[in-house]
Amino acid sequence: MIIRFLIYIFFLLIPIFLISQDYDIEEEEESLGEKILDKFYFYPKLPENQVTLDLVYGFSNIDLPDGFEGLSISKTYDVEFRYGFTRINDELRVPGRFYYASEYALLSNSSSFLKPNFWINTGINIDSWRFGIAYKNGYGYQMPGNKRLALYHSGMLTWTSIDFEQIPVDDYQKMFINQFDEKVKFGMSFEGGIIYNFYENFNLNMAYDQSLVFPYHEFMKWAGAATIDLIVQRTIDYLGDDLLEEYPDLFPFVNFLMKNGYSYFVYSLRKDNMYLPFDSSPALSYDHFKLGITIIF
Repeated sequence: MIIRFLIYIFFLLIPIFLISQDYDIEEEEESLGEKILDKFYFYPKLPENQVTLDLVYGFSNIDLPDGFEGLSISKTYDVEFRYGFTRINDELRVPGRFYYASEYALLSNSSSFLKPNFWINTGINIDSWRFGIAYKNGYGYQMPGNKRLALYHSGMLTWTSIDFEQIPVDDYQKMFINQFDEKVKFGMSFEGGIIYNFYENFNLNMAYDQSLVFPYHEFMKWAGAATIDLIVQRTIDYLGDDLLEEYPDLFPFVNFLMKNGYSYFVYSLRKDNMYLPFDSSPALSYDHFKLGITIIF
């Protein structure tokens, strides 16, 4: 599994570096520090931070690790509130394209009961609360009528408290569930989504979110795994403007696929080995499907 993980990173990053060598940019070269600051903080342009509110509704499924065949947990329904700041840089070298970045805090409730009465649940009912902080970014297309369509990737640090209404009788399943039941647990999430500005300050947001809740925390292993993820994601970001200039029509979509594809692959493996590539225990995994309204002031 570890070898497959490293091979995937190699084949993801090497083509990006090779393509980036073909550029002949006529502008004066920036230093590495200036380029990083300009990319991630828009220095020295410093576009205005815009206050952003999100209200999201959706549903989620708990994806249990191997060994839980026959155990059924009810689908849950999510209500989520977000508060943060958004920056949009539309002064790129490519007209009609923009760079989108946002930081936010979130509070959500996922419950088997946040639904109409005629929707039927099967399995163990649960109720959970989640708090988190997150950063998301991506590229987008300027649409006719001054509308915008952004495709983004988000990474989150989360703290989740889950209440299972029933506990399995199987000893292994019971031991695993008891690690989370009525306890606050640290975890990580990624989200891939599309945000469309349909009217003035109002935006429609559609997203998929995969969350890992850790039964315990080993800081060094977590930090090592998170650093690998950060290097991969920031490498894609660092080369983004150059790749956008070369492939203006395709790159916003390709960037979306690369960043979220990497996260989806890694999180799928970490369901059974939460600190991959380091040996560790299974995590509790949520798949969230969301639809929301985003207001950017």
